Amino acid sequence: MILTRTHNIKGIEELPLSLLILLQCLLFWVESHIPNSHIINSFQIIIDWLFLIDLGIKSKAIGKEYWKSPLNIFDAAIVLISIASHVVLEQSQTLTALRVLRLLRLFRIMRLIPNFEHIAIGIKRALKASRGVFLMLAILITFFSILGYLLFSNTIPSHFADPMLSSYTVFSLFTVEGWNEIPSLVERDTIDYYLVRAYVISVIVFGSFFALSLANAIFIDEMVIDNNNELEEKIDNLTNLINTQNKQIEELNKAVIKISSTK
Repeated sequence: MILTRTHNIKGIEELPLSLLILLQCLLFWVESHIPNSHIINSFQIIIDWLFLIDLGIKSKAIGKEYWKSPLNIFDAAIVLISIASHVVLEQSQTLTALRVLRLLRLFRIMRLIPNFEHIAIGIKRALKASRGVFLMLAILITFFSILGYLLFSNTIPSHFADPMLSSYTVFSLFTVEGWNEIPSLVERDTIDYYLVRAYVISVIVFGSFFALSLANAIFIDEMVIDNNNELEEKIDNLTNLINTQNKQIEELNKAVIKISSTK
């Protein structure tokens, strides 16, 4: 059954909804190969209306509790945006933006991942714990971007012509992408030849080796902290059990000694 039933109709099940989402994404790819886009658009409209009907059924059946979930609010926003995209005139920039937003519906399939709620909570906790590291990364990117712009805007305009382009270059260096390309753009036996090498080394050491590694370590640690807490709880319970048994054994020994002494 596509429509699930408990006491009331709960709407379309997650698996059929996920298949509809995949079909809709497939239509985006197919429309570039089919000259008659009206057929594709008709399928898109049908799918969007199915999502709207599902939204109405679930919100009515579950009530206010439905809107307490951020994921449900996200789904509802995407559904309404998708319906609105059929009203906007074709070939407009607004239509393109709405179609891009509709593609976000693909993330709904992540609900089929086992323990997705648990994973989402772990990601949220990891992001919260990594705020300080992200702030440090932002400061480093800003510093090295402006520094690169001031030092090399005339020498290497292809990478440091303005602060925005410079920040993109710094971010690329953070990921150790194309790090050897930039020094090769400067002529030998010049001050910039040595400056750019010192600059690239500093960006990689502080940005990639230090900041990104620290952020990665904190993020992973927070993601697995639930497992660590569970193990610690089990160890504590086992320790308490052992202590209780030791006390019982001591009391039993005292009782045996007392009985032996009375004989």
